[in-house]
Amino acid sequence: MAETFVIGNPLRASIGLLLLSGSLLALWTSRTIELGIAWTTVVPAVLLVIPAGALLPRRVFSWHTRKPDPTLELTDGWLWRRCLALPIANTEVEIVPTAGFCAVILHRHDGARTLATWIRPRTATRLLLWLDAGHPKGAFPRRIPVLPVGDR
Repeated sequence: MAETFVIGNPLRASIGLLLLSGSLLALWTSRTIELGIAWTTVVPAVLLVIPAGALLPRRVFSWHTRKPDPTLELTDGWLWRRCLALPIANTEVEIVPTAGFCAVILHRHDGARTLATWIRPRTATRLLLWLDAGHPKGAFPRRIPVLPVGDR
């Protein structure tokens, strides 16, 4: 088992920067056109910030198996890194399909924590296999996502 699992690479970050720069360019050009038409560039520009913000950061997962309770350490960022230690007692993992991509969510008794978003289904499966390999009990309990039946 690898000691760490990394989500994020230079290609992913460059796509996020490209989306962010396209969003800023659309906002800049909306200043020069009439207000009635400017909203047609402002709304997509604001919506482009969401995937850009999700693609830019780099996430590194690592296990810390302390004697009383093992924790999953989550480190965010490229230069300025933020670290978060998540205890894994009484937790469940869920893969939620989102618009062709996946989100991996860690559910605890006091709430939920998103581990990764905007990742391919294959990467989500690899992350779950890595989490299972490091879990002290052998595998994380799974939660089945509640999917809508269809359009009504």
